[in-house]
Amino acid sequence: MDLMEVKKQMGPETYFATPGRATKEEVEKQNSIVTSHPVVNALLNMSSGMLAILNSDRQIVAINQQLLDDLGLNSSQIMGLRLGESVQCVHANDMKAGCGTGKLCKSCPAAIAMVASLANNSTEKRKCAITVTKNGKQNDIYLSVMCSPIDIEGYKYQLLYIQDISAEQKWAAMERVLFHDINNIVAGVVSISNLLEMESEGTQKEMVTQILKSSERLSKEVDSQRTLLNSENYMYKPLWSKITLDDIATEISGLFEHHPAAKGKNLNVSTDFPSIEFVSDRAIILKILDNMLVNAFEASEIDDTIKVSLSDDEQKVRISVWNRTEIDKNVKPRIFQRNISTKDERGRGIGTYSMKFFGEDILGGKVEFKSDQNGTEFSVSVNKQPPIIENNPL
Repeated sequence: MDLMEVKKQMGPETYFATPGRATKEEVEKQNSIVTSHPVVNALLNMSSGMLAILNSDRQIVAINQQLLDDLGLNSSQIMGLRLGESVQCVHANDMKAGCGTGKLCKSCPAAIAMVASLANNSTEKRKCAITVTKNGKQNDIYLSVMCSPIDIEGYKYQLLYIQDISAEQKWAAMERVLFHDINNIVAGVVSISNLLEMESEGTQKEMVTQILKSSERLSKEVDSQRTLLNSENYMYKPLWSKITLDDIATEISGLFEHHPAAKGKNLNVSTDFPSIEFVSDRAIILKILDNMLVNAFEASEIDDTIKVSLSDDEQKVRISVWNRTEIDKNVKPRIFQRNISTKDERGRGIGTYSMKFFGEDILGGKVEFKSDQNGTEFSVSVNKQPPIIENNPL
């Protein structure tokens, strides 16, 4: 039997990345060269993220303190290891040559990023899920990995920057489940409300109609909240329909008649406006006004009056909400920034951000405010006809 046949029976050394490794002595020498480089040394000492330097065999030859702390290892333990071996990936030792050489490594985004970065001399970024063993138990972690080549004294190394996005991914998964479950519940409420409305009469029918409208708005609100949480890459398309200012005024008055934020306070919706028709997303308009009104009521004292005005010009309609309280001067410059609020509770500061986002990015309008000793006014202006109507046959 010749040598080739023996190798064939033994199987390959790797199914993906190169199997070769530098010796312990070579890794120590590389560590000395890398850490003495002023730029690399500064990066390792100053970076607050998890940073490592890899050699061309994908072995760790230098590492910053943050990554050591996160891995729970000391520098002598980690030198010469590959990423999968350092985090105790369950597949790191599938092959004798270690991390990157197993059958499943071909589909590992982290391994792909390292190999591609070396091969193409380019910066590569991937997100990957890794099953690791910790304290005798298996657990999935999610990492964002970025590799970038760097030449030091004529030798090719890689900067490896790692972010643990496990919590972010967990919350994203929980959000998807939550929205899915809420959608199912709301759909059931809408369906039952429709049936009740058809079978009801008189005062009871009016009450059921209000329940139906509220459940339909809740359904739309779930969609818009999902959009808001993913506003950097939203996929929301407005549902254009014909609306009148009378419709909006009536809806606002009914919505806040029994609203807890309005308790003990007064709502004055102007009746001095033209009876005109325009095209917009009714639910989004009401969502913006709802946020404006809730903010106005919460900023007001008992017996205060909140005023709503409606107007139009040749091309736009404008709706504004006023209350007598001036916004703190330190908050004004950042009033539309996400998570900025006049209140301290966790999770506040999304209302004004959502006004701006939905009013401008979704509807193509303009959301503004002014606040001084005469009070605070928020307003939304939208075109009577949207710039682009993709899903509307009007």
